[in-house]
Amino acid sequence: MLQNLGLLYADDQQNAVFIMRNLDNQRNGAFLRGTRGDNNNFKGYQKGTKRSDSWFYFGLGGQATDKVAHVLLCSSPIEAVSRAMLEYFVRGNVPPERTLYMAVDNINSLPVERLQKVPNILVTFGKDQSTNAAAQRVLELLPHSQQVLSKAADWNEQLLEYGRQLRRQQQQQQDDELSL
Repeated sequence: MLQNLGLLYADDQQNAVFIMRNLDNQRNGAFLRGTRGDNNNFKGYQKGTKRSDSWFYFGLGGQATDKVAHVLLCSSPIEAVSRAMLEYFVRGNVPPERTLYMAVDNINSLPVERLQKVPNILVTFGKDQSTNAAAQRVLELLPHSQQVLSKAADWNEQLLEYGRQLRRQQQQQQDDELSL
């Protein structure tokens, strides 16, 4: 879906390229995440990216023209996609109301004025000390927001664990059917 919307693609260096836009949908750069090799931890911004006025974000649920009812603030594009996929798997569908998944890696660029108008905001940053400090700052800036922590180290790890659990359940069902 994100690829079809032009929000995510792979470049010639095998990086995942997450398109960053302002809230008026104007492209202002991209966040790159390395994928080549087993231990690739490359992360960076495309040259010329306007970090102070752009974010990786996408909406799910409701109609595209609906007012945003929920925003999930995440610490990275991978976390935003992982959180959305977890919700989809658990719910079995997209959210009933328009929900925006937004990666915010710098609290100084948080669009506070626009977010104050959204009734439900979840701060879904990671558990480590730096992301927890960032989450606390968001809670100060947006007092109506709530923090939600993943059970695993982060949302991507929780998504991977969820997938492993599903595979174990499917294998157990197959084993049970074969033993009948």
